[in-house]
Amino acid sequence: MELTGVSKSYAGNPALQRINMELIAGEVHALVGENGAGKSTLAKIISGGISADEGEIIFNESKYIPRSPAEGQKLGVVAVQQELSLSPYLPVYRNIWLGNQTKNKRVFINNNLLRRLTKELQDEWGTSINAEKWVSDLSLEEQQIVEILKALSLNPRIVILDEPTSALGAENTRWLLNVIARLKEQSRSILFISHRLPEIIELADSITVLKDGQKVDTIKNINVKEEDVVRMMVGRDLEDIFPKKVDLSELNTHPVLLEVENLFAHGVFDVSFKLRSGEVIGLAGLEGQGQHELLLTIFGIQNYTNGSIKINGNSTRINNPSRAIDEGISLVPIDRRTEGVVLPLSVGHNLALSTLNRRQKWGWIDKMEENNIISEIIKRLAIKTQNSKTPVGYLSGGNQQKVALGKWLVANPKILILDDPTRGVDIQARKDIYYHIRDLANQGMGIIMSSTDTIELVGICDRVLVMYEGHIFSELIGNEITEERIVGAAVGVNGEKKNVI
Repeated sequence: MELTGVSKSYAGNPALQRINMELIAGEVHALVGENGAGKSTLAKIISGGISADEGEIIFNESKYIPRSPAEGQKLGVVAVQQELSLSPYLPVYRNIWLGNQTKNKRVFINNNLLRRLTKELQDEWGTSINAEKWVSDLSLEEQQIVEILKALSLNPRIVILDEPTSALGAENTRWLLNVIARLKEQSRSILFISHRLPEIIELADSITVLKDGQKVDTIKNINVKEEDVVRMMVGRDLEDIFPKKVDLSELNTHPVLLEVENLFAHGVFDVSFKLRSGEVIGLAGLEGQGQHELLLTIFGIQNYTNGSIKINGNSTRINNPSRAIDEGISLVPIDRRTEGVVLPLSVGHNLALSTLNRRQKWGWIDKMEENNIISEIIKRLAIKTQNSKTPVGYLSGGNQQKVALGKWLVANPKILILDDPTRGVDIQARKDIYYHIRDLANQGMGIIMSSTDTIELVGICDRVLVMYEGHIFSELIGNEITEERIVGAAVGVNGEKKNVI
């Protein structure tokens, strides 16, 4: 595929400007850039999701002008978008073949045929998701695998992978890398979009960097270093990505905000730990080891069957999110688009959602106070938006995440829970979020942060609790927090199931 002079604007604002690029059979072409650089816009144009305003695309020596993703798929171009597009209330096997009539042309759906085809597909690509489960019952990681299988079922010539590993743990990331290697052997072309530069350096044959909708350059991946790509992305060297941590001896004198004792819940077994004012605690572990369930339990989304939770030394029973919010706990969830923000609503309305009741006077909202708060948060978090009335769905992923965070900062919580807060966020936005996290901790907030990015945990956390099979398996403090120790404990090495006091 060859793109020449491809441009796209929204309401007069250029999203892409005269992009030239080639996708070659048997190669992985990485597309990198900050959020808002135009990567997703370009991917949607190639897959048929939107049309370019200008330019030409040649695919297999013919003009390529798909009018929809379905038309792009028929021509051999399939996209696995970062935001999943599965039907939650259908089983896996139905989702994989939904809309694909090439294998099943019957008037009535032959479920047994679809089950058999799904089994064959999973055997071919080496994975084993329970095909009978509804998608709504799957973890985010499992949903990502189903989305990839759905794309592979279409036998594509070009595969677009937009942040495919952002929801995957180490084991399934290795599975995906094997899938990509096989696609290359079959002379398919892969357009790989990721903010994880180590993956880019490992996988890509060519790298195209976008900035502000323009192509900076396309380079062959020969002796390319991460810092070279960063410099191209942001236009300067990016130093000190992580803020300075506090002194541990000082931190140990801070008051305890949260104390969890012998907590049992679905996926959580006999967990105990304390969170102090000004502390950033990281939760690490492979997918499905209890980190996510622990966060949901502390926030009251999931009830606990045994154990206790204390806030500021006082016992409390947190059995729903409202109770958690009343106790000064806020949660920024892992899936920002479906749980963190309301996409059709404006930036301002999203930021105001969590504290509407605090600005009510005789049933009316104090709009002046609300607008002042909204303006302050937009400025404080450097949210890139034309104004507070812009729908959140129009913002880049990094700015949507800032809105999801800002919504809770308005509530001024004592304890902030962050579930993989930089998933699918670019380097500069990550740096912004890291500095905001440390700034909040320096102001006395206690922060619990789960992350699939080990380097992130090393860089930002004062203490890391590694979970294994629902237990806290290892506690790492200060200089003990290294990638090797985190990964080792995550697979059950160099640790022991214990309570952390």
